[in-house]
Amino acid sequence: MRTATGAHDRDLSRRLVWGVVFAGLGTVAFLLRDGGQASSGTAARLALVAAVLAIVALFRLNRRRPFSLGPVYAGLFLLFHVGLLVPIALGASPSLLNPLDTQWVMSDGFTSASLLVTIATSALMLGYLIGFDPRHQESRIEETAAWLRFRSAGHIGLLLLSVGCLLWVYNVLASGAAVSGSYVQFLDSTAATSMPAAYVMMGLGMPTLSAGPSASARRAGLVIFAVWSVPAFMLGLRGEVILPLAAYLVVAARRRRIPLRPWMAFAFVGGLGLGAAVRVIRQVGFGNGFDPSSFRPFDGITELGYSIRPLVVSSDLHERYLEPYVGVDTYLAPFRRFIVGRLLGGDVIAVADDPAVFGAMISRRVGPIGGSPAAEAFHAGGVIAVVVVMAIIGLLIARLDSIETTPLRNALVGTLTFVLLLWVRNDFTPVPFEAGAAVGVVLLVRVAANLRRGRRKAPPSLPPGLVRTTVGRR
Repeated sequence: MRTATGAHDRDLSRRLVWGVVFAGLGTVAFLLRDGGQASSGTAARLALVAAVLAIVALFRLNRRRPFSLGPVYAGLFLLFHVGLLVPIALGASPSLLNPLDTQWVMSDGFTSASLLVTIATSALMLGYLIGFDPRHQESRIEETAAWLRFRSAGHIGLLLLSVGCLLWVYNVLASGAAVSGSYVQFLDSTAATSMPAAYVMMGLGMPTLSAGPSASARRAGLVIFAVWSVPAFMLGLRGEVILPLAAYLVVAARRRRIPLRPWMAFAFVGGLGLGAAVRVIRQVGFGNGFDPSSFRPFDGITELGYSIRPLVVSSDLHERYLEPYVGVDTYLAPFRRFIVGRLLGGDVIAVADDPAVFGAMISRRVGPIGGSPAAEAFHAGGVIAVVVVMAIIGLLIARLDSIETTPLRNALVGTLTFVLLLWVRNDFTPVPFEAGAAVGVVLLVRVAANLRRGRRKAPPSLPPGLVRTTVGRR
């Protein structure tokens, strides 16, 4: 008991120290924004320091499970928001997608957005530190009756993944899209198809597949995903490949311990280089071949960091052009559209025209540059909203990481992981539907497990007319 109490006290002490660190970083970033004297290099270096410390803190807090949701979510969030700041922090010029489009990088809004990244990172970490509880992070042994009862989870995940891949192939064939063409041409050709449904099914299927104890189902699913993901990734569908795989990894780390290895660092650098190569391929088309000189890891991390641009746009709108914040409407709009529009049959504003929808606003003003939960929160209510929203996300992630490992809970954590990761580069609009779909998949897993247990407990049936008798032994 003393040992457990001592470990718990040490954990609280570590979290308190980290909490002071991130509260300090967030305060410094806020004061620099308020003073308006920070340079872009200073803001970038502060964001990079906050990012590195966040990853170190999360790995140390999750020593027994380094690939849990907290490190994975923070890693992707920071990669997408800090990647473009890395060369600036090091005194170099970033490699932009459009070398002539430098105005937004040189603006005051870019410096403000860089400081907002530090504030968002600090708030995310403070929420995580408050909600984290490591006592349920011991891995469980799969081969138990409780685990085996959820064997259907792997089959449900395999079915979702397979149907999603088949739907993707059908959409490609029906639209006449050329997978050897450019990424923009592919998006234009498949814009009117049900591609989003295919991606959601694959994204929910992968973690559900990982949650089940069936190793054969997992192997089959990984083969199917690999066959689809290689050409899809080379075409330019990076998020559609990376996010389901990350959700699968989070659940796999809950089933068994996956320690950090040195080769993972080399694999990460190789992945960045491949991402840079794909950046070139997606512009000219996969059919034009692969240029080895485009394999540049530094360019890969820079290009992934373009999620800071929605923050720049949001900062400019409200601090340079003094447009009013939209408030909580950006988060209530999906519910209002469903309740008033779908259930009650009332008139609602279309998504593309709704000023409360962050992604639609960005597309109208700048183009399809994606989204960001931090940028959307700033659009809703400024710095305070960024702190509140990112802290809530951090708290939710910490509670999911602290849930005890069981097949059903793993399926819940994995499917919600996919939803949260999908939100990193988008807006809140599809999140309620995707979260509802995730809960629906988990309920399906639960029903299948209960049916399996019922069949195992049911006595064997007897032919009509026969009566079961029990003969005692002397």
